[in-house]
Formats: sequence, C-alpha cells, structure tokens
Amino acid sequence: MKKILLALTVVACVVPVFAFAADPAPRSSFQYCENKNRCPLGFKTNKSGTKIKKLSMYNRCSQVPVEGGYPKIRVNDEGKFSKSGTVTDVIGQELTYTIKGKFRKPGKAVGTYEIDSRKGAKRCDSDPEEFVAKRVEQ
Repeated sequence: MKKILLALTVVACVVPVFAFAADPAPRSSFQYCENKNRCPLGFKTNKSGTKIKKLSMYNRCSQVPVEGGYPKIRVNDEGKFSKSGTVTDVIGQELTYTIKGKFRKPGKAVGTYEIDSRKGAKRCDSDPEEFVAKRVEQ
C-alpha cells in the first residue's frame, strides 16, 4: 500500500511540472541576446500560445529584415516547434532558413536556427546557432 501511495505521489508531482514546462506564455515576446547590443533572434506568441509570430532572425548571412516577415510557426502540445523554408530579404537576397526549438518553461525557449543566403552567384553558408530565448516585457 505504501508503494502505491508513493508512486501516485511522485506521478502527481512530476506530471504537472512537465505539462507546465512545455506551454509557452501566450501573447508574449521572447528574445535571444548574445550581449546587450546584439539580439539576433526574437518572436512573439499568439493569444493562445499555439503559434510563433513576428519572428526575426539575423546572422552573418542575413543582416537586414525579411520582406513580409517569416511565416508563423505552430507550437505542438509538447511545446516543440520547427520550420524550414525560403524567404526573400528587403535587398533581394534569397534566404533559406531552419529553426527548431522547444519551450522549457512558459518564459524560456531553447533550440537552434540557421540562415543561408544567395543572390545570383554570391552565396553565404552558416552553421546552426544555438539560442536560449527568454520572455521580455513588451
């Protein structure tokens, strides 16, 4: 009987932690800053916390905004998100991007992103960069 009660107590304590940790804070802004003057990744979550919107990503291959912005990204029930695609920046470079991540807490997302660019014969290839994006005041 003691073993059953112990097992139920452990499950009751652990399950809410995992469920809580995966839900992104709704209607929130997140930012990853390498230092106080350089924040190469930022995004907002929608009102239900199920999508990432208004994503901005920069690296050595992409230093200006994207024309029309990046597409929205769905956040699954486990707090994971990923997206790959091609967009064009405001100076006409074609950008190929990949972002993968997971919400560890309502105010913290971790993952990797990569952006490569091409304009005519000119190419720039980057390596994936890790990020820890934290919730910031809007």
